[in-house]
Amino acid sequence: MDIFLIRHAQARNRISDHRGLKYDHPDPELSEEGVLQAGSVGERLRSAGVSVIYTSDLRRTRQTAEIINESLKAKVEIREELREINMGKYEKKSWAEIEREDPDYYREWLKHLNDLPYPDGESGADVARRCEGVISEIIDGGRQNAAVVTHGGTLRILLCYFLGIGYEKRFFLGEPIENCSISQVKYDEVKGALCVHSVNDTGHLRENARRFIETPKQNPSGQKRSWRREDLYER
Repeated sequence: MDIFLIRHAQARNRISDHRGLKYDHPDPELSEEGVLQAGSVGERLRSAGVSVIYTSDLRRTRQTAEIINESLKAKVEIREELREINMGKYEKKSWAEIEREDPDYYREWLKHLNDLPYPDGESGADVARRCEGVISEIIDGGRQNAAVVTHGGTLRILLCYFLGIGYEKRFFLGEPIENCSISQVKYDEVKGALCVHSVNDTGHLRENARRFIETPKQNPSGQKRSWRREDLYER
């Protein structure tokens, strides 16, 4: 059985600094580029035998799953447990702002020596615990291949869970985990064990870029758009 872990497609209203990004809307929809990225994942997984897609309940993951499912025609399960890690009082702040407001915490966090919880938020272990039920459901669900559409932090935490390593190590898995990347996990039924097969695979994005430029697609709101090559993957 294969489990395909997918980070959601690029969302609108991103605000970036050199240590990461935040969104200026709490639940943004996909950008035009994100719609293309999600379509590429669907094409990549069309023949992978995926029977069910699990997705976080937030808009950017649900839209990603819906677009992927145009190719897969699978059952879709929406689960709040797959949301991004809760950063507590830092939820809407950039790392530059956190560094200014709480330099001691920022310096300790930057070391990545411990699974440091976010103030009033979660640690990696907290996220793993809330996701365990979904993973158990996938494994016990008749051995069907599954896709999981989630968020960058949660995806890296799940990889640590499968590898049996400390959750502070998540920051060394993918730098970054790319939008619409695929990380593949295989379940060995004989050993009853999960094996991480690949991490942060983005080959499908460039392979399918020309096809999606030449064929007008619909964005999640239903409006048709045309695409230019310079809109894709170079920013």
